[in-house]
Parts: sequence; C-alpha cells; structure tokens
Amino acid sequence: VRETRHEGVAGFTRERDNTSWSLGYRLSREPDYLANSVTLAGQVELAQRTITLAGRLFGALDRVGRSGDADFREPLHAGGALVSAAFVPTRTTLLQLAYELRGALGYMASPYRFVSVGGDGGTCNATSDFCLPETHPRRRARHAWALRARQALGRRLALAASYRHYRDSWQLRAHTAALELAATPGRRTLLALEYRLHLQSGAFFYRPSYLSPGPGGYFTRDRELSSLGSQRLAVRANYTRELGRGALELGLLVGGTLIAYDAFIGLARVRALELSATIGGRY
Repeated sequence: VRETRHEGVAGFTRERDNTSWSLGYRLSREPDYLANSVTLAGQVELAQRTITLAGRLFGALDRVGRSGDADFREPLHAGGALVSAAFVPTRTTLLQLAYELRGALGYMASPYRFVSVGGDGGTCNATSDFCLPETHPRRRARHAWALRARQALGRRLALAASYRHYRDSWQLRAHTAALELAATPGRRTLLALEYRLHLQSGAFFYRPSYLSPGPGGYFTRDRELSSLGSQRLAVRANYTRELGRGALELGLLVGGTLIAYDAFIGLARVRALELSATIGGRY
C-alpha cells in the first residue's frame, strides 16, 4: 500500500504576563480521508507561578472515504474539551490533575474491514455464511481522568508516575499506569528509563466471532476494541548543544512493546521493537 498525505497547520499564540492563549487550524488530506480541526487553548499561572490552570477546546469536521470507491463518503464530526491544574507544592515536587471529554458523531468503523457473520471463525473465509462491512455505533462519548506526579530525588535524578482512567459510551474501560526514572549526568544530557502498563476491557458489542450481529446490530473486527493488555519498556537519551541564541537537539530511543489480546481470533500476541532518532533545533 502506498499513499501520500498533505497536511497544513496554521496557528497564533499570544502571551501576556501570567496568561497565554493560542488558536490553531489543521487541514489534512489523504486519498481516502479529509480532516479539518480547530483548537483553542489557554492557561493562567497563579500564586507566584506555583499553580497553573489550563484548558483546551477542539472541534473537527472529517470526511471518511474508501480508496477506489468515489461514491463512498461518510461524515465524522468530533469535539471536546480538556481542563488541567498543575501544582508546585514544594521546590522538588510537581502534581497535575486533568480531565478530558470527547464526543464523536458519524462514521467510526473502517471502510476496509469486513466481518464474518456465521461460520466457525472470526475472519472472512470460505466457511463464513456472510461477510459484511464492519458496523459501529455512530455516537461515542469518551471520558478520561489523569493524575501525574514528578519528584526530584536529588540534583540529577527525578522520578515521575502517572495514572489514567478511561471510559466511554461503548462500555470500554481502560487503566494506564506509567513510571519514568530520569537522570541528567551532564548539563546537556538527559537519560530516562520508561515503563508503561495498559489494561482494557472490550466494547459492549465486541465478539471474537459472530453467529449473528451483536447488540444493536453492530459487529467489528477491530482488535483495539477487544480486551487486551500491553506493556512497554523504553530507554531514551536526549542531548542539547547551545549554539549562540539557538540550540541543536539530538534524541535517541530504544523500546520494546508486548501486546496480549484476550479474545481475538488470529492474533494473540504482538511484540514490537521501536528504534527512533531525532534531530532538531531552535533559534
């Protein structure tokens, strides 16, 4: 599969004293997807900058297509808000609380995914009674609560922890916990060890296989809507070199991920190795 994506981003940011706000617009176009989104964000710092309150609103008007089918056009409208509060109770401690609400209305299935209904397997094959396009509910409300903390353990060592709880109107529930141990062996170098654990239940209409359509007439082969657990362990290194009024930034990451699916026919485990290098600068 080969495709080309074109994306343009425009934004405006204004800062004044202890407040700031920004407005951004993004247009993205692929052969089978058109995305338009607008974001409005702002924040204010209080109590001698020991408390930061922030918020963000966004809206999106997308159009879902299917490559090779000029008559397939489905709308997807989305919007949401995020509010957060960060506190600096001591010189070495940072706490943050956040809540996010998202809603979507429209086509949220995959136009390329088909589901076996009847037969003895979850995939479309010769034993399937019917092979039908994936069908998802056209409404979805999502809620997420997050708590993050960072504690300095000395001049060159810090420990960070976070927890996120997610739930939505498709009855999917998820818990995500993460730990990070970061060290600065030198003024220009940052080393970090990261661990992440994610556990989730399945959507109310998900089934490994369908003898008939699921509740509400919905059916899916999206493994991300099944119950699953994942673990990720990574090592990250960043180097910054000051160059006059600017800086050169280099990064390297090596990580491994294990995903275990509880009930997805055809795939039980995914093991992935992640290698990435970045180079950037500022002026």
